[in-house]
Amino acid sequence: MNFRWLCFYGIFIWTIILSSPALADSPIDKEAALNADFDELIAQAQQAFGESDFEAALEYLVISNRLEPDPRLFLNIARSYEELGQCHIGLAYYEAFLQNPLDDPALIQRAEDAVTEGAPDCAAYHEDLGGRLRIDSDPVLATVYIDDELMGVTPTETAGLEPGVYTVRFELQGYDDDIQEIEIVPDDELIVRGRLQEESDEPEQTDVDDGPDIDDEPMIGEDETELNFVALGIAGAGVAGLITGAVFDMSVIPGVDEDRQTAFEAGDRALYDQLTADRDSYVTIALVSYVVGAALFAGGAGWFVYDMYLDDDDDDIYGWEITPDIGDDRAGVLMFRRF
Repeated sequence: MNFRWLCFYGIFIWTIILSSPALADSPIDKEAALNADFDELIAQAQQAFGESDFEAALEYLVISNRLEPDPRLFLNIARSYEELGQCHIGLAYYEAFLQNPLDDPALIQRAEDAVTEGAPDCAAYHEDLGGRLRIDSDPVLATVYIDDELMGVTPTETAGLEPGVYTVRFELQGYDDDIQEIEIVPDDELIVRGRLQEESDEPEQTDVDDGPDIDDEPMIGEDETELNFVALGIAGAGVAGLITGAVFDMSVIPGVDEDRQTAFEAGDRALYDQLTADRDSYVTIALVSYVVGAALFAGGAGWFVYDMYLDDDDDDIYGWEITPDIGDDRAGVLMFRRF
């Protein structure tokens, strides 16, 4: 332990022993504390503790640890919570120290004794409590609430919360609230940071009817140009037909031709005749698939293009129209003209 820390702990312990209760101002000027150096913060923590202003001492200790993190500060934070009658939080900080022990047997023994001796007499304490909950924000000095209970001004922290889900709300004048959900689990340390956005200065829009507006016209892709899924389906069926024809033309028929050649060379006339009949059938299937597929694709694509780019029902309700005609005994399209 270096000389500065040795002096600090000696002065801090003697301050606890020799001080008498007194009133002190609280809360602290946190903005000024955030701009102070470490030694000044430690001195203010000692003074606040000596004046029995344990809440102020906690604030200074938390900011000190934020400036120069050191587990030994957990011992003084724990002592402050004990003096405030919040023994379960104090014990949680002793345990936080033991999870980050230093090579100092005396301080380790002190923390272990505090947990062993204090746990049986602390009704609010049990082993499943959460560890440290560190709360910060950007910008700092935001008021923070946990489940609508005021926790303080950022940066701040606490410990020993019951496991479960909590709602954390950050508020700062001139900024929109930031609301987050966190989950506390046993023993784990958690950091939650609020990110506040500045409030917008734009005035709210009011509904005033000042005549037609070009922005109110429907955009392409809305009601005026809805996709014709029937046309797309017909075109898709045409593509499937073309693919089927190509498969028979480029794969199935050449395979049969190879088998026919093998049967011819082997002198197997019956197999050759059967393969020839199969080939004729496959050729027919390929031709029909090509023709039907091309017709379906041309019709579906043409219908789709007509609906998307050529049809203008708003300008002329009279004219040629194409519509599907599908029933139990028929399937096709109808073309008609209104008069």
